Amino acid sequence: MKNRCRSMDGTTRWQGVTGLNNLQATDYINSVLQILAAVSPLRDFFLRRTHGATTKLVTKLGELVRRMWASDAFRGHISPHDLVQEIIKRSNSNFGLLKRGDPGLFFIWLLNSLHRDLQGKEPRKGTRQSKSIVSETFQGGLDTFQHFEQGETKHAQIPFFVLSFELPPKPLFKDNRDKNSIQQIPLHELLKKFDGKHFTHDIKSGARMQYSVNRVPRFLVFHIQRFSKTSFLKEKNPAVVIFPTSNLDMGPFLQSSGRPTHVLFDLVGAVIFEGHAGSGQFHAFVLHKASGKWFDICDLRVKETMPQLMTLSEARLLIYERQA
Repeated sequence: MKNRCRSMDGTTRWQGVTGLNNLQATDYINSVLQILAAVSPLRDFFLRRTHGATTKLVTKLGELVRRMWASDAFRGHISPHDLVQEIIKRSNSNFGLLKRGDPGLFFIWLLNSLHRDLQGKEPRKGTRQSKSIVSETFQGGLDTFQHFEQGETKHAQIPFFVLSFELPPKPLFKDNRDKNSIQQIPLHELLKKFDGKHFTHDIKSGARMQYSVNRVPRFLVFHIQRFSKTSFLKEKNPAVVIFPTSNLDMGPFLQSSGRPTHVLFDLVGAVIFEGHAGSGQFHAFVLHKASGKWFDICDLRVKETMPQLMTLSEARLLIYERQA
């Protein structure tokens, strides 16, 4: 059967569907690596070995991707130990194996680090940055408008790898069943932040902000911010974000002077959180394109699943691929 392979220990698996050892609290790293390895341009880039050994981070990630997609692996799971050690070193221990981190922040850090490593020499001031496989795959564009109380407005165009959302606050009062109701929020409601009409408040500058998308990448990544910290504890917002697994239309959020267009995306991966803020676990939902099957991968545990189950979970990261 196509893309079905047998490991040397006798087990059969789909090629590319590989568990990763949890080194202590590295489930957040494992889940990000799983969804990145499912992004076909990035995966193929590392499988072809055309990148050259620019940095240890690039080298170790390339080695891991090739092991994850090897058809003659000894077992159906591998250890990301070497890559994690390099991540600890490069991030100055901001991301490590002893304390669970935020997969969204780690994803952003990893993409930016890979982009810098792969784009070659640092561009001179005033010149355009060179491209990399990361920017070609994930980079879109935003128009930002800062509105100040004095009436001044500042406009800028900035690139992005990830679009981040803040969830509405949890309900303060209990419902008639003596329980705090869990909000259900459509993804399109969160996307209104980027429609060029809605305002958000920037605490740092005190300005009112408007955002509009002027260019979408081939792979569009959403980061849903669920956790907040106080002086005493870490809290999680349990709101359910209702998102489509296919035909997400970004057309209404794109600046266009002509007729409305449909720009459709299909989901290819997600990072999900289960449990309480201090004791839960991250895992990845990944679409295996060759088989058309979805897999739920939680460290060493790999099982086939239905995409409908994913939409009922507490999503942290979503990766969509633009339809051809």
